[in-house]
Amino acid sequence: MQIRWKPLGLLAVLVVVILFALLLAVFFWQATTIRKQSEYHRYHYDVSISAPALLANCTLLLPVPSIRNNSPPGDALVRGEGYNVPPGWMLSLEPVNGTPMLRISAPAIVAEYHGYPIPIEPGSTQSLTPAPAATAWSEETPVLIPIGFGVSLTVPEPIDTRDPFGREPLLAPPESYIAARCRGPSDTGQCYRFSVPVSVSCSSGEGNLTLSISAGGTNQWWMGGWSGNSCDETVIATVDDPRQGWVAGEGFLTTGTGRYS
Repeated sequence: MQIRWKPLGLLAVLVVVILFALLLAVFFWQATTIRKQSEYHRYHYDVSISAPALLANCTLLLPVPSIRNNSPPGDALVRGEGYNVPPGWMLSLEPVNGTPMLRISAPAIVAEYHGYPIPIEPGSTQSLTPAPAATAWSEETPVLIPIGFGVSLTVPEPIDTRDPFGREPLLAPPESYIAARCRGPSDTGQCYRFSVPVSVSCSSGEGNLTLSISAGGTNQWWMGGWSGNSCDETVIATVDDPRQGWVAGEGFLTTGTGRYS
């Protein structure tokens, strides 16, 4: 049996198709507009210093993300745009073998110990008072709290989180990175290990000092929910003698984490 479309019926089908196409176009236009308006691109740089005892008159030289001898996160930190920088610490950028490093001049690095949290049973009120913070270990204050500070810098252009070498500021020169097995799932990117120099020089004090540095870039947007991608790197360095000077920090970089569409 052959179906014959009447002109009126054919017109109705055509109108429905056009309306559906218009609705799809409006939906995608709105989604694209919302995504563009919600997009942001951010670098981060964070430093954590753990010292078990008082260290005096310290100068630290730490890796800072840089590209072509420029360090946008380092510049922002030196301008005073960072957070939690201890009072009295002076920050500057100093070139070492042509690469910018963060120079920290600290009159003192003071250890801070806290007690364990006091649990509260449901329905009861807290009757014990936590011990005040101390500068030395004790049974009441056995938990060493690291000194942490950093900077978050928003930039106008998307960050190349999938292939940052030569395109984005990194903690080490691009030739220092060696391909490595990822420590977790990384379906869209790759992982690398690297080594960077770190310097710690204090006039007095003893005990291990541990440095932890993290940096990276993130792109995020709203598309029916928050989505985005990132690359992140960390450096860990342990200084047995805070008066010894240069040591090697071991680093790890993960690229291409997240979604790209």
